[in-house]
Amino acid sequence: MGKETELIKAVNNNDQQKLQKLLVPETPTYNIRRISREDPKLPKSPSSPGGRIRMQLDHININCTEKETGYTPLIIAILNENKDVTDTLIFHCADVNIADQKGNTPLHYAVFAGRADLVEILLKNNSQVNKQNSDGNTPLHVACQSEKERRVMIMLKLLKYSANVFLKNKNKSTPLDVAAMYGKKDAVSVLLDHDSSLSSNTSAIIEAALRGYTEVVHLLLDYGVNANCINDIKETGPLHEATRFLRYDAAENLIEYGASPLLQNPKSEMPLKIAEALPPSLSTKFLELFKDRSKRQSLTPRFRNAGISYSPTKHITDYPLLPSRTEWTQNSTSFCNSCTAEHPNTNIFDGNLQTFWVIESSEYVWTVLDLQTEHTLTGITIYGWDSKQMVKRFELQKGPTVQGPWTTVGCFVCKRIGSKNPKDNGVPQTFKDFTASSRYWRYHLLENFGGSCTCFQGLGLHGADDRILTFFTELDMVDYAEQFIIQGYNTHTKLLLIYEDDLKKIIPDENHQRIVKAELEKEARKDFQLKSLKWKHQPPCAVKQAVIFPDIVVKGDPGCREKLKLFFEGVNPERQMKEEFETHLETLDENQQSLATFTGVAISNVGKYRCFVQSVEHPDIVLVAAAEIDILPSSNLSSEMQDAFSDMEQLLADMQTKM
Repeated sequence: MGKETELIKAVNNNDQQKLQKLLVPETPTYNIRRISREDPKLPKSPSSPGGRIRMQLDHININCTEKETGYTPLIIAILNENKDVTDTLIFHCADVNIADQKGNTPLHYAVFAGRADLVEILLKNNSQVNKQNSDGNTPLHVACQSEKERRVMIMLKLLKYSANVFLKNKNKSTPLDVAAMYGKKDAVSVLLDHDSSLSSNTSAIIEAALRGYTEVVHLLLDYGVNANCINDIKETGPLHEATRFLRYDAAENLIEYGASPLLQNPKSEMPLKIAEALPPSLSTKFLELFKDRSKRQSLTPRFRNAGISYSPTKHITDYPLLPSRTEWTQNSTSFCNSCTAEHPNTNIFDGNLQTFWVIESSEYVWTVLDLQTEHTLTGITIYGWDSKQMVKRFELQKGPTVQGPWTTVGCFVCKRIGSKNPKDNGVPQTFKDFTASSRYWRYHLLENFGGSCTCFQGLGLHGADDRILTFFTELDMVDYAEQFIIQGYNTHTKLLLIYEDDLKKIIPDENHQRIVKAELEKEARKDFQLKSLKWKHQPPCAVKQAVIFPDIVVKGDPGCREKLKLFFEGVNPERQMKEEFETHLETLDENQQSLATFTGVAISNVGKYRCFVQSVEHPDIVLVAAAEIDILPSSNLSSEMQDAFSDMEQLLADMQTKM
């Protein structure tokens, strides 16, 4: 071990001359082997120090370690920030991945020292970028808490060599969590720019908020981190901790981005209740901030990315009303925290402005809405009345699931207007100036006008189905989306059922018309499946030959536009002939059955016939008339003679059946 001890001493003393003598002594009592370019010890990069040639020493262990620390000569060289010694050791095949007793590799120490040049050398020589030390920290974790000026450059180098931004240390912290914990705004920005999915992180913003790192909180919110997030491990949210630790500026920032003082964490804590428990002067300050929230318009993230939902069009800020559907919500505990059997929450979407949702509370009541697909909303209308039981303040919130967590889009204040008589129609109040996208929404009632209970007649949502944007984007005709929404085609179904005349008005280009029409028909066939046919107006039981029948009308499933054919088959064997007529099912509304009307139907041959209606696309769907049709001669015979003729014909038919 004599030579190894001298080696460690030489490196400790930055004695390059002594190091060279130990590695390549003048007396030839050693072996030095040149490593071929195929040897796995060689770095992959041809630009690394020493090129592709390495010298492996047999006379001395270049990877020896200090007994007390486990430091290798290479680690010591890095700690001394000596680039020349580092180059020399690597040239002689020093292992760049041997860790000390705490699990730190040379790369950990190069990052800690803030030496971007040493980091570059190690990475080019196959240093393991994601190796964790005994605390579970990778070099990227170390960079995110570094005080060195060049930490951003070092982070970029690590990320270039595939540093994992999701690895957690023993404290369950990712590099983003660590950067937020140490208030490193520039490091936070580098990570969020590198991978936009980090905006779903719920821990970093809590770490920044409880420490009062307002700039970091603001940056995270601007990148789309949810102000109302709840971290499952910490069992809390950012506003809870900012309030608890008296971080007023951070709390104000969170409020500006829609954080709710009424959000409960798994411990049943609300920021509002935490504020109420503070010393009086501090409590008043936070409570005034929370109260002032209702007057603010929530900010939206500045830095959008493909993972964040956005408005279908850039120019519209006032979408038409969406057709309300009672199935958007349910009278159940998962959709509502105030369910009543007689006046349920589903009443607000039943289209009847004389029915109420009656709530057995004056504050903090919510109902969840599931619009089935992503929708962009730009307004909300509440239908109410002049009563102290009327809603005064409410929030519109959005979330990723039925259970949330919920982000407040806007907080609105209603007036007491309309009739005092509950039998009169509710009067609308519309609130706009916001744009947000989600499938799941929550209407959150904050307070009424002083009544012991709350009731109002309805809600209306102004918005558009995001599938409209998707449809035109895939056709490379995205500019048309805005025009269709303006004309009231703001749902996917309305778009599929568009009148051809309206299609031509909105799209003047005939080639574009043809493409859009064909694609709409293709999607409509997938969305609206014909399952059965029913009669609305059956053919008559008897009619004279060549006389036109009254219109024959058939009902199909809502939205269907399939081609149908109507045909007749003679009952008697000698009259086996067919008369066929074709038309299409037409539909005016997705909620109404489609109708097919056969006009101008007539049969020229006397006899008895069965009437059938069949789908051309789905021949197995067939409708048969309840009674046979008797086609009578058009002669001037008396009614008695005509009856006798019919009886005789029936007798002959019966005889043939028996034979």
